[in-house]
Amino acid sequence: MFVNSCGIRCWCSNLKCLRNKSWKVYSTSVLQRKRCHRLATLKHVSMQQEEEQQPLENKDSPRTAYETTTSSVHLENQEKDLNNAVKQSQQQAEEKLQAAKAAEEQAQQAEQQQHEALHATSSGKERAAALRIEAEQLRLQAERARLEAERAQLEAEKIRLALEKERWEKTKQSTGKETTSKDVSNSNDNNVVEKTPSPPPVAPGSGYFVGPMNPFAKLNIPRIAENDVKVLRESVFGFDTFYVTHLDRSPLGDRVIFHGNLRTDSAKAVRLLNEALEKKGLASRVRLFLMEDPLDNYRPVFIALPKQNEALTTNTTFQGIASVFLGVLGTITTLGYGVGVFGLTPVFLDKLKAGNTDEVYQTLPISLGAIAIVVLHELGHRIVASMKNIKLGLPLTVPSLQIGSYGTVTPLKDFPKNRSDFFDVAVAGPLVGVVTSITLFLVGLTLSQQGLDSQTIPEWFPQVPSLLFRASMLVGSLAKLVAPHLDLSHSTIAVHPLTVVGYTGLLINALNLLPIGRLDGGRIVQCIFGRSTASRVGGITLLLQGLGAVLGNSPLLLFWGLFVILFQRELDLPCEDELTEPDNKRSALGLVLLFIMLFTLIPFPDALGNFTGQY
Repeated sequence: MFVNSCGIRCWCSNLKCLRNKSWKVYSTSVLQRKRCHRLATLKHVSMQQEEEQQPLENKDSPRTAYETTTSSVHLENQEKDLNNAVKQSQQQAEEKLQAAKAAEEQAQQAEQQQHEALHATSSGKERAAALRIEAEQLRLQAERARLEAERAQLEAEKIRLALEKERWEKTKQSTGKETTSKDVSNSNDNNVVEKTPSPPPVAPGSGYFVGPMNPFAKLNIPRIAENDVKVLRESVFGFDTFYVTHLDRSPLGDRVIFHGNLRTDSAKAVRLLNEALEKKGLASRVRLFLMEDPLDNYRPVFIALPKQNEALTTNTTFQGIASVFLGVLGTITTLGYGVGVFGLTPVFLDKLKAGNTDEVYQTLPISLGAIAIVVLHELGHRIVASMKNIKLGLPLTVPSLQIGSYGTVTPLKDFPKNRSDFFDVAVAGPLVGVVTSITLFLVGLTLSQQGLDSQTIPEWFPQVPSLLFRASMLVGSLAKLVAPHLDLSHSTIAVHPLTVVGYTGLLINALNLLPIGRLDGGRIVQCIFGRSTASRVGGITLLLQGLGAVLGNSPLLLFWGLFVILFQRELDLPCEDELTEPDNKRSALGLVLLFIMLFTLIPFPDALGNFTGQY
């Protein structure tokens, strides 16, 4: 009876059943045999390490080629055995975790059946008691399987550490022999033994490279201390958030990549891990990023970076001077743009030739309106950024001889928490700018239509090229709807200044909505579709923009394209959570703005030869 029931658990829930007792004895013996086998493997590895660490009796005597080859072959075979042992331990850990999950599911099903039996008639009470005992047994089995999985993972980590230690000892012995041979040769030449300089020390707990051996010492690159890495792996990450299987360190030690399995949704995992960082006191030193690994089928990984990254800090004094200088230069070019718009008006030119400089004040509404749209665009970014606790750098104006200004560059000074917050900051500026520009353009067309109906065109209406309304599909469509009586057969047409301001604002915001790099459009695509898709879309857009600038003979697109290639083509800073996508409302809003950009830059069907008219 004992032999037949060994290894088989009875279907009943009675703990005193002989078959259940024998099954318990059999499972315990299997665990003991596995534990003894693993302990024997670790003991064998430790004995080999002790034999290798014993001092050699004759250090000065050179080793023969045969002995060197034999030891190298032995070490290679040992490394292969250890690698196989690590893989087997990891596979066992995964299998036991799956067994634990299955046992937990069975326990939950048993509890549900127990709950149903409790609400049944009195005859179901016995069944409820049996189900209660079975649920408790399954829960104990799940806990045992989880503990065994943790134990197998720890044993795999021990074997991996033993392998790394053996490699370190091997490297240390080879470098020691090279140093000894160099010292002997120097003593034979100069009869003086010189010691090789030791590597620079690292301040304990500080995590910074110091000493002249570091080629990046002037940058003061921070690194993550080993104690912090240990706390992250053992205390911060866990089965409920992110189960770490292995980690990689960068050559400079400034980042650590944790590979593993994500146990819950990305937003919850990031929130729980940040809370764990606060509890362990690591939030002031370490920052975690959840990203996709393109080298491992885009599996989720956590990247740990130092919080105080002084290598990426910029000179605020220089940035402030550049911001003020470019702002003044952009204001001057925008004022010149307003004068250039009125340059096609004959009366304005005649008065300027006569020396009447007071007419220049008529150009201020266009210049100030264009400056106001740029300022509103920038304020939209900064107001939302302050609400999302995202730090922005000083704005850098990009002057333009064609439209006064291309807008401003708004750099990030901090990492956004997630893609939704980053999207809100990126979309706020162009949303305010596009809505304001379309409103001013429609109001300007309405006032222009009233001036044409009264047949008395004011002198302060500028003459603009009629090709301006054909250079954009959006502008031409709105002109056909709001002001159908505009005569576009002439080379120039008189319009209200707000019409020019609205068109200029639409053009500025459309150029910034191009899905390239760190432009607003590039940030929107990065938030909606991810970094890999944004990179591909940016490359295609740059190619199309270059073709449009050359084939359309547009200096506006040409200069803007050169600026983007030199300064803005790279993707922006990553978010702490790169996996959680924005909701459908945000995605729809971003796509609407991208379509507005497309319709603004595509010419009207009857004027496909020029993208930007005379400008």
